Amino acid sequence: MSLSQSACLALKPQGVESKDLEVFRDRVEFVLSGLGTSEYPNEAILRSWLYECLKNVPKLALKMDKFKPASVGDSIRSFQWLWQSMIDCIDESQHDHNTASILNALRSKVDAASASMEKKDKKTDKKKEKAETTKDQRDKVDVAVASSSKTQPKAKSNPNAESTQSKADWKGGGKDKKEVVAGERGTPCLFYPSGTCRRDPCPFVHDPAAKTKPKAKPKAGSSVAAAFAEVPFTSFNATTGEVTWLGDTGMRRNIGGIKGN
Repeated sequence: MSLSQSACLALKPQGVESKDLEVFRDRVEFVLSGLGTSEYPNEAILRSWLYECLKNVPKLALKMDKFKPASVGDSIRSFQWLWQSMIDCIDESQHDHNTASILNALRSKVDAASASMEKKDKKTDKKKEKAETTKDQRDKVDVAVASSSKTQPKAKSNPNAESTQSKADWKGGGKDKKEVVAGERGTPCLFYPSGTCRRDPCPFVHDPAAKTKPKAKPKAGSSVAAAFAEVPFTSFNATTGEVTWLGDTGMRRNIGGIKGN
């Protein structure tokens, strides 16, 4: 047996975990890669050596139970079957590790989202609690105001006094205005002679001598000249019976023709 064959058969797993099997696999492949095909140990030696290396690995216990009762020449009782069983065990362990890593990452994201939602729910609960507290305080204040208003008697209003005050304000212009004295301005009232003055008292002078007597209505059948004789600033043509011009009435309008001043 060459030195390389002895070095290969001297290799043993350092433990029974998947990582130990990975290290063992890499070392064996490194040693066998330096040997030629003709330099490999025979099948029986390799089979027995690998069985002794793997028989105590818990994850390969079922494989070992199948290997032991198999007869010589069976595909199960071979170095290649044992080596492939070890490779499958390593691959399954890596798959399980990757699955666990993915699940942990997803679980951490779910936990972070749950914590965020819980924090938001707490803020919402605090806002609701604050709003309810404010509402309760307002209700208490309203109840206190209502009870105090019930205990205090209301003052009865006097509609006659209000009416009298309103009339006084209308006549005199309110309490703050100066009281009107009859005739205090010293000038004649323009409305008194015709009997249309409604102010009481009136600040202008009411002279009884200035009152005008009501004019008699013209008799039926009177001439147009008699009717227009009562109108001031009238130019009437008695021959033709036409009004040639009707003077300005103070409204800056010529009510006798189409022309205005």
